[in-house]
Amino acid sequence: PFLRRCRASFQGLALGNAFGAPLEGLSAPAARRAPVDLRPGALRWTEDTRISLHLAEAVLDLPVDDAAFEADLFGLHVGERFLAWADECRAAGGHPGRTSIAGVGRWSRSRDWRASGVAGSDGCGAVTRVAPLAMGLAGAALEEAATVQARLTHAHPNAAEAARAAAWIHRRLLDGAPLSRALVAEARSRLAGRGAGGDVARALDDALALAGRGPERGEAWLDGAAVHPGDGGWRAPSALGLALAAALRWRDDPMKAIEKAARIGGDGDSTAALCGMFLGAAGAAWPEEALSALPQRRRIEDLARRLAVRGRPVLAIADLHGHPDALRALVDRADREAPEALIAPLGDYCDNGPDVPGLLDLLVELAARRGDRFRPILGNHDLACLRALRDDRWFRNWHHYWNPGGSTPAQVGAGDPAAFRARFPARHRAFLAALPWFLDTGRYLLVHAGLEPGPLEAQLAPLRRKQLPEARDHMPQALRDKRRSRLADPRWDRVVVSGHHAGMPAPAFTAPNRITLRSDACSGGPVRAVLLPHRRWWTATARGVVEGA
Repeated sequence: PFLRRCRASFQGLALGNAFGAPLEGLSAPAARRAPVDLRPGALRWTEDTRISLHLAEAVLDLPVDDAAFEADLFGLHVGERFLAWADECRAAGGHPGRTSIAGVGRWSRSRDWRASGVAGSDGCGAVTRVAPLAMGLAGAALEEAATVQARLTHAHPNAAEAARAAAWIHRRLLDGAPLSRALVAEARSRLAGRGAGGDVARALDDALALAGRGPERGEAWLDGAAVHPGDGGWRAPSALGLALAAALRWRDDPMKAIEKAARIGGDGDSTAALCGMFLGAAGAAWPEEALSALPQRRRIEDLARRLAVRGRPVLAIADLHGHPDALRALVDRADREAPEALIAPLGDYCDNGPDVPGLLDLLVELAARRGDRFRPILGNHDLACLRALRDDRWFRNWHHYWNPGGSTPAQVGAGDPAAFRARFPARHRAFLAALPWFLDTGRYLLVHAGLEPGPLEAQLAPLRRKQLPEARDHMPQALRDKRRSRLADPRWDRVVVSGHHAGMPAPAFTAPNRITLRSDACSGGPVRAVLLPHRRWWTATARGVVEGA
């Protein structure tokens, strides 16, 4: 769902921009009448889409760890990509926004995003290009990135404020929030909470008012003069307000919403681009005949896919050890706060806990009900259980040494290998046997214990094959070796995430491309989890889930 929404959002941005391109600058009466040719070859988007594509590349240029977001580094990436955009615009003979071109020129001389923006300008270019930010970033990094890219070209505070508001709404939609007046009202409240107001706040107020009006004669157009400061979308606040008004008012007919936003009279290509961005993020499915006419469709969709890989939420949950209530509480919290998150328990469901059968029942249920959104992996205790089901010697070793805090055999009423094989539920055995030994989301590499510094693929190949060590009594070190809790390699292109480590002095170990969650459930302690890429730390105790590790 997250990938689908990212793709539909980028498609909607480009479709709205292309629909409004021939209407840009027309008076309202002329914009209402002018035809728009949607045939392949006739549809052309403008600099709003082109610069968004370059901003997407700037996001993808960032290091894999966005918890350590560096505004100056991002400013360099944005500036370089915007220089390429300016060159592309000149080569194409287009008419890019004067403020953006001026800001990029100033940046090329100063290399300082804080000083390059054009003073007093809050043009809509600062907000119409934010789509890729919300696809690839989240939390504080998203808001900082919105500020950087806005200020690089537009220095008026409205520009950054509108960009932050648009990026926040966009991310909430991508994460599964419904497109609603309540969401816009929440964005308005956030402005008030941070002491901001002025034009952007009034534009959101006006959007709510416009969206709530009943259509006159069934086909009312938006009134550009009704959105503060009433400039037809040329400035960032009004472009945001008009786009949201159209998206809310005609959300059940996305193509009509784009048309209404495009035909306002004024900067219709920009307001329609924003409208399409919001509607796509909310799940709109664009008609294939429109998409087939979209220039550079493959490039747009490929960038959306790459951004989605970077930005998709993942909830990694450390060792659960027979605690179904902790898993249920964490899943419920994720459903409320990050409904698009991929939920990834990190293994060790068996042994040393109060209710191993109950936990396995819940895991089987969630796997059946959640499908691809629920992606547990195998831990060393789970592999030991599987080996004990096949090997009497393994059963005796495992039963004696691995179960001091809650015996899996005892919980199914078995004291010997034969009884264990007979009484361990077949559905639990099939579930454990089918689990992968690691999960690679493209940005996060989740494995129970960890990996050694060095090339990743050579270490993943035997895990992919589920290859056991040659020594009969040994376990794969990626699932068993506690020394790996703090091992990392700056050359890794993914963040390695694991649990397994009960002896760490801190609740979690973090590095730019390494996260290890301390596992205390095996000794009756809490279950820890981290929501990525936000790096929100959650702890499940008997009282429920609390924020913080």
